Amino acid sequence: MRRNVGTINLTDSGSPTLLEMAEPRRFHGMRQSVISELNSLFRTSVYFHQILEKEPVLVDAGNYVADESLIREARAIQSILHTDDPHAVLIQPSLSASPVIFRYRRLPFSQVIALRNRGEKPNLLTANLIATDLEKQLIILHHRSPKSHLYPDMLSIPGGGFCPPDGLGRSGEMHITGTASREFNEETRLTAHIRNDTAIVLTEEPETGAVQFNFLGATTQIPDNRNSGWEGDVMVIHFNALYETLVTRKWAPLGKSCVLAWLALGAPGTENAIFDGLTADALYRKYINAMNIPEGSG
Repeated sequence: MRRNVGTINLTDSGSPTLLEMAEPRRFHGMRQSVISELNSLFRTSVYFHQILEKEPVLVDAGNYVADESLIREARAIQSILHTDDPHAVLIQPSLSASPVIFRYRRLPFSQVIALRNRGEKPNLLTANLIATDLEKQLIILHHRSPKSHLYPDMLSIPGGGFCPPDGLGRSGEMHITGTASREFNEETRLTAHIRNDTAIVLTEEPETGAVQFNFLGATTQIPDNRNSGWEGDVMVIHFNALYETLVTRKWAPLGKSCVLAWLALGAPGTENAIFDGLTADALYRKYINAMNIPEGSG
């Protein structure tokens, strides 16, 4: 797939040197009423801002300037982390703007946790992905490890933080699709194919400050001999068992909300698959009705 959107550097004046925009993506539109329903259902845990026609432009604004006490606190955290890769914190992001252009600063993940421990909510840039194996009629979920920093031992979708170049010559990701693909592979050991009709939904977690680009509707192939990733276990759910899984299992709010958004969009990537006798949007409506959310609730 052609990828022509990436990070760009700032000139001395603080202006982008290049703005390359991707071609608009094609997908089934989500009505504003559905966004309102999801925001009503998840309230303070996940907020849906918009569905993007284009991938975001990411502007590298240099390193985050940490004070000495934060650096010390982060060093104490490093020993419990599997890795301490650079991540990106957004600078005063406008989450309703179109096109989406985000400026970010780099900092190690240990400093992100240290900021959260202080009660701050850095706007950490992350990406998540829903992928299905259409032939096997399976959706791939992620059972988070009991040792995960956030939402341990819960169901979610594969995803994680955008890892930019560290500014010292170490390569990093140049586009948010790379983050989604890498995180999916790390957590499932599978390869995802992000299609042109994959929806991109922009969300925010008010409790943590994290901002997510959620790619809903990628495809993959699941071998019979699956292996677990270090960050948790792969969980594959047949389309006919998805409703029961939504109702009975314990979920991270973002994971459940993105699965519901994917259904409301008509389950991109599944070629109009049927879920236990229902279309994707009918299954979404069944869940919303069971939760007693008035249609189009704001």
